Amino acid sequence: MNENTFLRELQQGYRVAIGMTVTLLETLQDPDKREITFSELKQQWSQHSQEWSEKGQVTEREAKETLENWLKQRQSSASSASGKVQTVDTQVVSEENLEAEIRDLTRKITELRSQLEKRQNS
Repeated sequence: MNENTFLRELQQGYRVAIGMTVTLLETLQDPDKREITFSELKQQWSQHSQEWSEKGQVTEREAKETLENWLKQRQSSASSASGKVQTVDTQVVSEENLEAEIRDLTRKITELRSQLEKRQNS
C-alpha cells in the first residue's frame, strides 16, 4: 500500500467518523428521525443476521465435510500400510508435502495480493 493510498484511507476513515457523529447527533435530537433510523437499523440488522447465519451454516457444514474427508484419508492410508514403521514414514512424507503445499499457496497469495495492489494503484 503506497503512502497516497494510506492517506486517502485515513482521510476517508476520519470523514466517516465525523459523518457518523453528526448523523447520530441529528438522530438523537429529532424524535421522528430517531424512530425512523432505529427502525431501519433494526431491519438491516435482522437482514444481516440472517445472511451471516446462513453463511455460518454453510461454512460449518463445509468445514465438517473437509475434516471428515481428511480423517477418512488418514484412516485409509494408515490401514493400507503394512507396518507401523511404514505408516510413520507415510505420515512424515504427507506432512512434508502438506508443508510444501502451504508454502506454495502462501507464495501464490502474496503474488496475487501484489498484483491486486498494482491494479488498484494504476
